[in-house]
Amino acid sequence: MLLCCLCFLVTVSLAQQSTALSSHINSPYNEQDPVITPDGKQLYFTRANHPQNMGGVEDKGDIWVADRLADGTWGAPRNLGRPLNDKFVNSVLGFSQSGDLIFLRNFYINDHNKHIKQGISVARKTNTGWTYPENMEIRYFKNKGENQSISITAGQVMLLSIDSYGSYGAEDIYVSFVEKDGRWTGPKNLGNTINTPFEELSPFLASDMQTLFFSSNGRGGEGSRDIYMSKRLDESWQKWSEPKNLGKDINTEGADMYFILDPDGETAYFSTTQNSNGYGDLRSIPFSLEEDGSEAPPIMAFAAEEVTGQEDKGGLSFSNYQATIIDAVSGKELEGHVEFILKSESNTIDPEFYEEKLTFSKGKLSARLLQGQQYQMDVIVPGYLVEERLVTFTNDISEEIRLEPLALGSTFNLESVLFEVGTANLLENSFPELDKVARMMRENPSLKIELGGHTDNRGNSRLNYLLSLDRVRTVKRYLVDKGIADVRIMEKAYGGSKPIADNTQEETRRLNRRVEFTIVSQ
Repeated sequence: MLLCCLCFLVTVSLAQQSTALSSHINSPYNEQDPVITPDGKQLYFTRANHPQNMGGVEDKGDIWVADRLADGTWGAPRNLGRPLNDKFVNSVLGFSQSGDLIFLRNFYINDHNKHIKQGISVARKTNTGWTYPENMEIRYFKNKGENQSISITAGQVMLLSIDSYGSYGAEDIYVSFVEKDGRWTGPKNLGNTINTPFEELSPFLASDMQTLFFSSNGRGGEGSRDIYMSKRLDESWQKWSEPKNLGKDINTEGADMYFILDPDGETAYFSTTQNSNGYGDLRSIPFSLEEDGSEAPPIMAFAAEEVTGQEDKGGLSFSNYQATIIDAVSGKELEGHVEFILKSESNTIDPEFYEEKLTFSKGKLSARLLQGQQYQMDVIVPGYLVEERLVTFTNDISEEIRLEPLALGSTFNLESVLFEVGTANLLENSFPELDKVARMMRENPSLKIELGGHTDNRGNSRLNYLLSLDRVRTVKRYLVDKGIADVRIMEKAYGGSKPIADNTQEETRRLNRRVEFTIVSQ
């Protein structure tokens, strides 16, 4: 998706000081994160520690909304309530261009006593209000810090202030783009013209998809955090004009953040802690973007690139990988997909290389992958056992992969599922194989299995039976906790009645202490 638009010059009316919004908006509490709907009719913001918040005075942020009145001012705000507010921190990141989607901070869980930080969610507008927020996927998203501030422009471009791969120090600003399947591309650092070893926060991209506003404490300025502006110079999102301090009409000795533009094209809003006892207040100032007649660079040139077939980039080297994927019984060539997930966390590797999901048909897979780096490789074909392995590519590779079909009655030994001696306590190295089973069942939702527990023949047969039953139930609980429906898993304890190896010697006897699963329904 490429979008060209006209470049703009920014002009600030220096004849007027910024104006605090009314006492309806600015309470004795903390107001931050202003966002205006695309039609300009509503102002959303976050208010912390207010008695009417869902979590009361201990609640660090609920979403409040105010309607624009006929005279252009904002009316009395109201707490948005559930489902967008809970007792945790809630804020609006932006809207789709139509205003029908609202993007929200953090993951939501249908349990008001639980919370997952640092995710992003989306809700949809209906005739009765907003739907319950759904978690949104950003490829390779990782925030090593405690803070994050994010804005979304026109539902297309996301700017993230996070401490992630390739950070120059503390929070940096990254960019991500929406893909056709609704996922977002991996965050890409905007480079050291924008980012410093200190904090770059509260980024906002104007509707021209070119003018960036952000707050920083790494450039001197008037106070603890000042607001700056920069222009994108090309499609790489790495080249920017030198950031310009917006001056004393906006920046103060306090913390000045969350600068946004009103869709009316004439006004800007931001928050400041100046003269507010350390809490944030919202202010406005006349501010406009003026057309200069030139074209802006496209917004997604780099995101359209694919790893496969690229020239070596940034000093990185690639190996060519080819595989033929076939049915282990019939030899039939298969169709499915392979996921490669890079295990490295090196700041020198661009996040766009961290995950690849490649489809294959007629059994043929081809990819180019980073040399000398370890990948988690998952081969997934519906109706077959998932093939998982850790691989490191040091040169070009060509191989054959044989997948076991999940045929009715087939039995699979979970060789890596191990327990503490004489107990039903799983050892930690059992988890990867059990995760593989859970994934296999998610990929094949009609599948039902029988879990069979076995021991060797030493000791009391009754106790062996009970031990094998306890172990089966432990494995079942693990799979249910991973989201597999209880009714899809049958339990069966065999004790020592079905050995697969000689019980007279320990090296073969241990093979009889096992958990298996058998396909009982497809």
